[in-house]
Amino acid sequence: FGNIVVLQLFFFFNDTATTEIYTEQIVGSVRCVQETVFIVVNIIVMFLCFFSLISSMSANILEQTKEIAVLRAVGLTKNRMIALYIDEAFVLVFSSSLLGILIGTFVGWTMTIQRILFTQLPIRFVFPTTNLVAVLVVSLVCAFGSSYFPARRIMNNQISQIVRISN
Repeated sequence: FGNIVVLQLFFFFNDTATTEIYTEQIVGSVRCVQETVFIVVNIIVMFLCFFSLISSMSANILEQTKEIAVLRAVGLTKNRMIALYIDEAFVLVFSSSLLGILIGTFVGWTMTIQRILFTQLPIRFVFPTTNLVAVLVVSLVCAFGSSYFPARRIMNNQISQIVRISN
C-alpha cells in the first residue's frame, strides 16, 4: 500500500525517472506474489489429485491380486513387483503432466496472442518454468507415494494370503 501511495505522489509531481523505477519495483513484487500464489495453488491441486491417484492405484492393485500371486509364485521378487507398480504410476503421472503442460501452454499462448490483438500492446508470452518444476517434482513424489504403499501392503503378505485376498 505504501508503494502505491509513493507511486501516486511521483505521478502527481511528474518525475518520470523515479516513477519508472518505482513502477518496475511494484511490477516485480506483484509478479513475485503472483508466482508464489500459483505455485501454492498448483501444489494444493496436485495433492488433491494425489488422493485420487492413491485410490485408483489401490483399486488397481487389489483387482490384480490373483495376478500378483501367480507372478510371485513363478518367482518374481517383492521389490520387482513394487517397482513394476511404481513404474506404472510414473508413466500415468508423467503422461498426464506432459499432456497438461502442452494443453496449458497452447491455451496460454493463444490467450496472449488474443490479448495482443485486442490491446495492440507488445505483450510477450512467458513460460512459467518455476511452476513447471514445482509440478514435475510434486507429481513424481505423488506417483511414488501412491503406488509404493499399496503395493508394499500387498507384497508383505504370503502368496497364499494374496490368493485369499483375491477371492
